Amino acid sequence: MSINKLEKYIFVGCMATMSITAMVFEPYVVFDENGTALTQDALDSNPSDIVRHLWAWYAKSFDPIFLETPLFLRIMCGVDMAIFGPLQAAIGFALWTERLQSSARWRLVTLMYASAIVYSTVIYFAVEVIQESHRADMLWVVVINVPYTIVPLLLAGKVWQMEVAEDLIALQRKSQ
Repeated sequence: MSINKLEKYIFVGCMATMSITAMVFEPYVVFDENGTALTQDALDSNPSDIVRHLWAWYAKSFDPIFLETPLFLRIMCGVDMAIFGPLQAAIGFALWTERLQSSARWRLVTLMYASAIVYSTVIYFAVEVIQESHRADMLWVVVINVPYTIVPLLLAGKVWQMEVAEDLIALQRKSQ
């Protein structure tokens, strides 16, 4: 079983979008040691910083945990920025060039990535539901963030099918 052309374009687009958000947006949270990156003073002093303004809008409108980001979430965003972002770019490239479809190593990397990011997003959603639901707009938090769980799961499902199909073909060849 392989990834068809439409699935390929969708997965590549999603991987590119997730990679860009991880490597462009997350540094504002990761390197904000004193919690001032999204304050009004920071926004006023950086009027042309579109990314900072988008982060502040998201945090103020839907997800206030990012207005005073706790250490564990800064660490999670750091992992997202330094590990998941580059991996998403690499997996997107592997999909685009069809290396993912032809390389067991790329499929293994994709399965490991999917496992790790799903674990990370489950922790994030648990904190949002348990600790932040009284002040976060949970509908929008889920709508905006659930693709970071669903897309890797769908991709892992496709990769898993490729692995199983490859194994079945190999078994069939051995039995002949």
